[in-house]
Amino acid sequence: MNQIEQLAERLASEIPGAKMSLDRPAQPSGIWWLDADLHGHSVITEWRPGKGFGISASPSKVYGEGPDEILPDMKSAGDRVIALLNEREYHATTP
Repeated sequence: MNQIEQLAERLASEIPGAKMSLDRPAQPSGIWWLDADLHGHSVITEWRPGKGFGISASPSKVYGEGPDEILPDMKSAGDRVIALLNEREYHATTP
């Protein structure tokens, strides 16, 4: 089990009401995506093996903008995703 699969397992355990979708890449070295939604509040996590986790939580995310923040490891990424979901927070956006 890789790190994003471990993250998905942790989220399922700690936030049982969250709906999740895990998208696997076509290539083994590609980007994995984990979409988590709790009562209409969405947090998207991307994982690149060897590069870390990108997290996005914006009410109006546009494809291709990149993550709102990057975290180096599964524990810190999990803590952040759980906080964003539980507190229904979005990242600050610039006008």
